[in-house]
Amino acid sequence: MLTRDEASSAPVKQIAGTPRRVLGACKKSVAQAAMPYGSTQVIVRSYGKMKQLEDGGYLAPLFTRVTYKRRGGYEVRQAPIWCQIDASGVVSSLLDTA
Repeated sequence: MLTRDEASSAPVKQIAGTPRRVLGACKKSVAQAAMPYGSTQVIVRSYGKMKQLEDGGYLAPLFTRVTYKRRGGYEVRQAPIWCQIDASGVVSSLLDTA
C-alpha cells in the first residue's frame, strides 16, 4: 500500500488534443463510476486528439488515474481509456482502450 503522498506524487501522462470542456465532462463520469469503490482522487488528462464518429459524436482519448482509500493506505489505478461523447455533447460511455 502507498501513503497518500506516494499515491499522488507521480506525474500523469498527457498528450494535447482533447478540449477542457470534454475533459471536465469525462472526469465527472469517471469519478461517478469510481465513487462506489472508495475513490478519493480522480485525475483525467488528454491523451491525444479526439476522433469523430459517423453519428456526429466523438471518442476522446484520456489517461486516467484514480486513487482509492484502502485498509492500510491507498491504491492507485491508472490506464488510458476512451470517453465517448454523443452528438449533443453528453458522455455516453467510458471504454477500455484494449
